[in-house]
Amino acid sequence: YGVSKNEFDKWAIKQPNHPPSWAGLKFFNVYGPNEYHKGRMASVIMHAFNQIRSTGKMKLFQSHRSEYLNGEQKRDFIYVKDLIDVLLFFMEGRTNSGLYNLGTGKARTFKDLALSVFKAMKINPDIEYIPIPEDIRQAYQYFTEASMTKLKDAGYEGSFTPLEEATEDYINYYLKEKDNIPDIILLDLNMPKINGIEFLSILKKHDTLKYVPTIILTTSSNQRDLLACYEIGVAG
Repeated sequence: YGVSKNEFDKWAIKQPNHPPSWAGLKFFNVYGPNEYHKGRMASVIMHAFNQIRSTGKMKLFQSHRSEYLNGEQKRDFIYVKDLIDVLLFFMEGRTNSGLYNLGTGKARTFKDLALSVFKAMKINPDIEYIPIPEDIRQAYQYFTEASMTKLKDAGYEGSFTPLEEATEDYINYYLKEKDNIPDIILLDLNMPKINGIEFLSILKKHDTLKYVPTIILTTSSNQRDLLACYEIGVAG
């Protein structure tokens, strides 16, 4: 996947015909709300949360290189909320076209990540180090970190949420609440006391529920109502 993506990026940047403004983004290790559908490809934080909730402990790979301690392998973990801020910057700013890294510019260890999950869950750390499977051991990466110079040079001035703070937000406002979060919300445009548009406005200000797809059912043909719903963020 990584090779094919990189080859496509190199092909895209050589094309003589392109939109007036475009950006190709190389995402690093993204984590955050609404990745339930990704299964085994979900973030390490989501898997860590589920593993700790089920067993009380977290398994991490041992190091098979003398210059790294167990659990000290590093990745550039970026919270999806920060990633969206960068996407909006490119969408709204129409800045310099090209390829950009999208991480935080600061690699953190898997041990840091595991400890942040234990802390957010208020559970004493219990980490078990296991050997890296032999079939991937030689190719396993011990360090990845995004160079963010190009993004900063393009004018982006936003900051990136520290791993511990983002993990706390993700776990306490999304993962712990998953059992109470609906997969979809259905509204009627005409309801007693409060109408569908008013309710939708309140819903989209909620830190968790604003990400749930919301559909309004109505027989109304009023275009003003329709536009209002889409402007607020209705899914359909």
